[in-house]
Amino acid sequence: MHTFQARDYIGISRAWNVCRVVFMERLPLEREQGTFYESSRITVRKKPKYQKHKNTKNMILISACLLGLKTRYDGRSKGNSTCLSRLAGRCRVPFCPEQLGGLPTPRTAADIMDGNGADVLAGRARVVNRDGIDVSGQFIRGAEQTLFLARQLEVETVILKAASPSCGLSPMLGVTAALLSEHGYHLLEF
Repeated sequence: MHTFQARDYIGISRAWNVCRVVFMERLPLEREQGTFYESSRITVRKKPKYQKHKNTKNMILISACLLGLKTRYDGRSKGNSTCLSRLAGRCRVPFCPEQLGGLPTPRTAADIMDGNGADVLAGRARVVNRDGIDVSGQFIRGAEQTLFLARQLEVETVILKAASPSCGLSPMLGVTAALLSEHGYHLLEF
């Protein structure tokens, strides 16, 4: 019987921290109906540890809509060229708290009722879309996910979209802006 070894790709593990790629060496076994394979050795390659960006001061978290991505409630693009020119040479990490909270794009426009973003976080106000549906939970979840992202990337500055119920600093403080402000992040809006 002739034996040979071949490395065959089996698959990528869905558990991000556990395995990156699994390979299996196979040896042929002759059987009545043809050649079958029996595993002789499985090799698991560990995914390399996350390497932190060497200069996190150059890394900026920025509202995805300001970069021109179609994440706005109406599904349109509205990039900000002034913002982009000021950020030349910096690592820009886009995010959309409304999408992170589970809302689709496009989605019905929403507004904060009876307060501002800090009041929504405290349970004294709510975010309601124009169909009358309370979407406060999705806005809070999106703000929490954005905070998690900012912590993981160790950013100091977050650039937000003005006049947004999530990101706005003015005329009313948005839900994500309020949470990031509470945790001491430097916030800018465009």
